[in-house]
Amino acid sequence: MKSSILFVILLLTLLDHVQAYFYLSNLANSLPFKGMMASAQANNSLYLFGGENATSRYSSDLYKLTQTSDGYTWSILPQTNPPEGRASSQAYVTSDLQNLVVMGGMSQSTVGVVSPLQINSYNFASQTWTSHTNQNQTVGSATFIYNRESFSATYDRSSQTTYVFGGDNSSVVFSSLHKLDAHFQVTTLTSAPEARYGHTTSILSSGKLVVLGGVASYGLATMKQVMVYDPSSNSWSQQNVAGVNGMYPSTTADHVAVVNSDDQIIIFGG
Repeated sequence: MKSSILFVILLLTLLDHVQAYFYLSNLANSLPFKGMMASAQANNSLYLFGGENATSRYSSDLYKLTQTSDGYTWSILPQTNPPEGRASSQAYVTSDLQNLVVMGGMSQSTVGVVSPLQINSYNFASQTWTSHTNQNQTVGSATFIYNRESFSATYDRSSQTTYVFGGDNSSVVFSSLHKLDAHFQVTTLTSAPEARYGHTTSILSSGKLVVLGGVASYGLATMKQVMVYDPSSNSWSQQNVAGVNGMYPSTTADHVAVVNSDDQIIIFGG
C-alpha cells in the first residue's frame, strides 16, 4: 500500500445551508426526495433503495438513475416480494451484474431489537427479491452478525467477498469485522482498534481496507490517521496520512467515498 493516502476534497460553498425534506406531490412519483438511501453503481446506472422522506420513516422504493449522452434519467423499478421498508442500509451490485444486494439498515420490525443482519437480493432479470437472512442463528455465536445501521459493507469484486464493519444498533457501536462469501456464509475476522459508525471503508487494489472518518468513542474521528485492515495477515494498523501543505479534511461522518484507478480515495459530503 502507498505510504500516504491522497484525499481529493470536493467543496461546495453555500450562503446558507438548511437540512430538510421537502414534499412536492407533483414530483414525488418520479424523483426520490429521500435521505438514508442505499446506493450501488453498475455501468452507467446508480440503483437506490429504501430511505426516509417527509411522510415515511422507512420506504421500500427502488430507483434507477442512468447517465445518458445528454444528461440523466430517473426510473422506478418494478419489484416482486420487496423486503420491508428500511433506512440506512448498504448495497452493492454483484460482479456478474445480475443482482443488487441490500444489507442491514433499520426497519419498523428491527429498530431497537436484537436481530441478525438483514440481507436481501434483487434480481434484475426477474425483478424479484430474495431474502438471505438466517433467522435461526444463535445470538452471540461466532458467525452471528447483529443487524445495524451507519455501517460499511465493502464488496470485493475479484473474490465476491463482502466485508461488514462497524455501525450501531441504537445501543452498541461495533468494532467487529465480518467477511461474507458469495453465498453469505460468515467468517468473523479480527476486530478493529476502534469502534466506528458513520464511516466509510474503501478497498484498494492490494485488497487492503481503509476506514475513514465517522464517529469513534471520543467523537468525530481524526482525518490525520486511518485504520487499515490487511486481509493477508488478518490484522489492523493505524496509519498517519500526509496532509496537503499541512491541511487536512475536516472531521466528518455520513460522507461517501470512492476509489479511483490510482488508489486515491475521493470523499464528499458528511
